[in-house]
Amino acid sequence: MASVEPELTDQPSPGRVCGAVSSAITSLGHAPPAATRLILGPVGETGKGESVVSYSFSEDDAKSVMKGIRAALPSCAHYNAWYADLYTRHGLRPTQSPYRVGDDRISYRRLDPPSGDVSSGGSPVPMAPGPLQEPGRTTTFVRTGGVITRYPDAVPQAVAEDLTGRFRRAVSG
Repeated sequence: MASVEPELTDQPSPGRVCGAVSSAITSLGHAPPAATRLILGPVGETGKGESVVSYSFSEDDAKSVMKGIRAALPSCAHYNAWYADLYTRHGLRPTQSPYRVGDDRISYRRLDPPSGDVSSGGSPVPMAPGPLQEPGRTTTFVRTGGVITRYPDAVPQAVAEDLTGRFRRAVSG
C-alpha cells in the first residue's frame, strides 16, 4: 500500500479546474474550516506521488458543497486557464465515479485541447470553445459525513476505502 504523509494546507483549491467548481468548495458561505493534504507515493501506473485533499465541514455544509459542485459542472464544459506563461482551454465532463465509498460521490474528467492549441506570452486572450479531447485526468470528490476528499484518478480504491473508514471511525467515537 502507498505511504501516506499528512500535510496541512491553507489552499483548499482543487487545482487548475474551472473556477465555478473551485468556488463551490471555497465560497464564503461555507468555506472549509480545515483542509489536509495527504501525499501518497508512489501510486497508480505512473508510480508518481499523488496528492489527496480532505476538506472538513459540518455535514450540512458538506452536502451543500457537493450540490454546488454538481451545479457548477455544466458551466465548466469549456473554460480558459492560465499557467504561468501559457494560456489554454479545458473542459470538465461528468463521469462515473471509480470509487464505491462514502455517502456521496462526484467525478469529472478534465478534457484537454489538441496538442499545440495554446497561446503563450503576454496577456491572456479568451479562446473560443473548440474541440477538446481525452485523456485528461479524472478527479473524484467523495463525501463522508462532513468530510469531502478530492482524489485524482491514480489513487487506488483501497486507499479511498481506508480513508473513508478512518473518517467514519473518527465520527463514531
